[in-house]
Amino acid sequence: MIDGGLAVLAGARPPTPEPPPALPAPEPAALRRLSARGLFWMLNGRAAAENELAEAPPILRLARGRSHCIALCARTLVPVALHLHGHAFRVLARDGRTEDAWRDTILLGPGERVEIALSPERPGRFALQGTVLEHSASGMLGVVEVF
Repeated sequence: MIDGGLAVLAGARPPTPEPPPALPAPEPAALRRLSARGLFWMLNGRAAAENELAEAPPILRLARGRSHCIALCARTLVPVALHLHGHAFRVLARDGRTEDAWRDTILLGPGERVEIALSPERPGRFALQGTVLEHSASGMLGVVEVF
């Protein structure tokens, strides 16, 4: 999606859902370069091709052994499924409604905000990617780094 994609926000869990902060709009020239490479989906305003993932800067850095609350915000017009490699997370809330489930993959509806929590134990770089092949093949890939 040229117009945004998915926002991944780390930090303390807010008491009530708040709109995600605005991501800077990509420059038109940058959009043309991305689309020329077949990249249309983004995580935190960045698109990555699979062959670039090893060198890609992390979209999220998490301290090992600490608890982290993360808000996933789908800025899309279609549902998006995301998978985090190497870790399970607990779903805390969906659009402000309490939820309690353990997952490694989550489906977000258009405009939906899902809050998750995780305590990563293994250091390293782990892929966060769209599970729809066309989404991950066209930019919905990112790295979560555990240090």
